[in-house]
Amino acid sequence: MLAAPEQETDFVPELKRHLDRLQWEDASTFHIRLGELVHLANVLIAGARFKGSRFEGKDAAHAALACANLGLDLLLMQQGITRPADRQDVIESLLAQEPGVIGLFRLGWQALQSLPLRCGQALVETLHEPALRVRLSRRAWILGEIDSAISDPDLRGLIRKAEFEDVSDNLHLLSLILDLRACRCLQVLITDWPQYPVQLDVGFTHAKLDNREVRFISTTRQLDRIVQFVERLDECLRLDS
Repeated sequence: MLAAPEQETDFVPELKRHLDRLQWEDASTFHIRLGELVHLANVLIAGARFKGSRFEGKDAAHAALACANLGLDLLLMQQGITRPADRQDVIESLLAQEPGVIGLFRLGWQALQSLPLRCGQALVETLHEPALRVRLSRRAWILGEIDSAISDPDLRGLIRKAEFEDVSDNLHLLSLILDLRACRCLQVLITDWPQYPVQLDVGFTHAKLDNREVRFISTTRQLDRIVQFVERLDECLRLDS
């Protein structure tokens, strides 16, 4: 359960490192915390959606750990705790008592669940920019396709109703005006369980750099990259194509 995902072998979640240490220093508490992770994974398998279907065991385990690590990172950031020694003390205290991993998971879950609508709102605002409308005024058919993709039906309404398959189809249509790589990034962000598109680390400046790798969101650094991406979607517009 605490093995690193195959595609993320270079990254070890901070929470995992502390759980590994706890296994040897306090086996009783470790098994309680591990039991919480198992419970969370089972909850995801029973009631959450991933890529349009139910979670499978391995993905659910990695998603639960990543989400709890995200919650830990958010908590430490909110408290302004950055020094490694201070982080270690706080994490050890958190893992020594209830609600343990479950409390951290809840924080991460809230952040993940807010992402689809936040990304969708940023996309709609970008495509409603008056300057964009002026530049496309002589290509009415493209404007019509854009409006259909975000307004017929309303993209944000689809997100609120968790109709992500329809959202994905509309996002693909927007490749008429938006960099296809950016559309793919939005497709893995505006979904039932948002993931981190590694393309955001690569950027969109060079046309040939196309990275389709995705990872479970587990850090505030990833959240920051996502926010920067959606706040600068206008830079991914293809107005001269």
